[in-house]
Amino acid sequence: LKATALPESTVRDALLANVVEIERSAVTESAAVVACSQADAAELSRRYDRNLASFEVVPNGTVTRPTIATAGQRAAATRDWLERYGAGSSNPHDFEHVAVFFGSWHPPNLDAAELIIEIAPEVPNVLFLSCGRHGDAFATRVTPDNVVFTGNVSIGAKDRLLDVATV
Repeated sequence: LKATALPESTVRDALLANVVEIERSAVTESAAVVACSQADAAELSRRYDRNLASFEVVPNGTVTRPTIATAGQRAAATRDWLERYGAGSSNPHDFEHVAVFFGSWHPPNLDAAELIIEIAPEVPNVLFLSCGRHGDAFATRVTPDNVVFTGNVSIGAKDRLLDVATV
């Protein structure tokens, strides 16, 4: 993962060698190893010659609900939410859609936020909600009126935002 994120250079090669050494030490010297997927556990086991039984897989990602709103239900929820959002705004807009992005302060998430800021003026009828710690990186930036950095949100807020999100 880090190899694809860093440009080729001698510094990159040295950093990657350090990452491999730290990873090797963590995998071979720990009492147990936690991996994010069975594939990751198998690769670490193979790479560092450690018994796969000493790995515990704790998936990361999201858990989806068993039922998903229909397109009509989602459209109604979006309209209702946007009405409430506009009612509390001193500068109301004619937003028709809500685009939600959740991210941490991780370089690909910062890149995604940059892209959102870049494209937002081209779609003024879309309200972009960028949720998570990555927004701190943009605290001093002037952004388009249709981009809102919310900071961290609760699980309940995430669920509500996903219910109203067009994208």
